Amino acid sequence: MDSRLLKRLSEVVAAYGANPARWPKGERSRLEEAARENPRMLAEAHEIDRVLKLASTPRSSQEGQARFLRAITHEGQAHASNVVSLPSRVLPRRSHAWAWAAAATLAASLALGIYLGTLDTTDFLFSPDTAANDDPVDLAGLGDVSDYLEDQG
Repeated sequence: MDSRLLKRLSEVVAAYGANPARWPKGERSRLEEAARENPRMLAEAHEIDRVLKLASTPRSSQEGQARFLRAITHEGQAHASNVVSLPSRVLPRRSHAWAWAAAATLAASLALGIYLGTLDTTDFLFSPDTAANDDPVDLAGLGDVSDYLEDQG
């Protein structure tokens, strides 16, 4: 038997159940023949159909909606004394000045960063005299203090 036919049979049985009368008319005769050759494929579908027959038929949507509205109305009247009303919470208005100040500060730092990033060198930040005379090990300037004390003494 063709595996495609068995696959199609399992799809049809899963969708329409075990009753061949509910299967698509164009495929019904081929699928009935495949079902006779493989009766185990219909066993689970027969059980599902049997359980579905035992289920009650749901009421129409208009009846259900009316019943639901009656239940809500009745329940709302019965439990009206249990409702606790809470005061509404009013949030204070915040000043937008802080938001603008923060935005302006960020914008200024961005502009400064872009400006400094476009420069070729940062030597203008330091005077040429101090940059040339400082000992790279003496970053704190303690050597200048000892030189000053020697000159005084």
